[in-house]
Amino acid sequence: MLKIGEFSKLAQVSVKTLRYYAELGLLKPDWVDRYTGYRYYTLQQLLRANRASSRSRTWGFSLVQIERLLQVRVDELRRLMQLRQAELEEEVRAEQMRLDRKWRPGCLTHRAGRTAAPHEVMNPSYPGDAGGGHPRHGGRR
Repeated sequence: MLKIGEFSKLAQVSVKTLRYYAELGLLKPDWVDRYTGYRYYTLQQLLRANRASSRSRTWGFSLVQIERLLQVRVDELRRLMQLRQAELEEEVRAEQMRLDRKWRPGCLTHRAGRTAAPHEVMNPSYPGDAGGGHPRHGGRR
C-alpha cells in the first residue's frame, strides 16, 4: 500500500486533487487509518487515477462524466470518446461560422450599429476628434 504522497507522484496527480476525487467518490483510498487519517492507495488504483486525471478533462468531460467513464468497459469508453469528438468538432464548426460572419470582408469595424466605411478603418477618428486621428499617431489634438 502507498501513502497518498507516494501514490500522487506515481499517478502524477496532486495530493489535493486525490483528496477532492475521494470527496466526490471518483477515487477513494483503499484504506484510511482511523487513528491518523492517513490515506492509503494500491497500485491497482493507478489506472483509475489516470482515467480520472486531467487527460480526461482535456477532452472536456465533467467530473460527473468522468465518474461514469471510470465504470465503463473499453469498447463503451471508445464509443463515448467518439461521441465527444463529434461534439467538439461541431462546436469548432459553429465557432468558425460565427467568426466568418463577424469578420467577413467589409465588416472589420462596427460603429454605432453600422459597418465602418473603408476610409474609417484605415484612418479612424476618435471621440472628440475632428477626424484627424489619434494624437499619439500624428493626429490633431
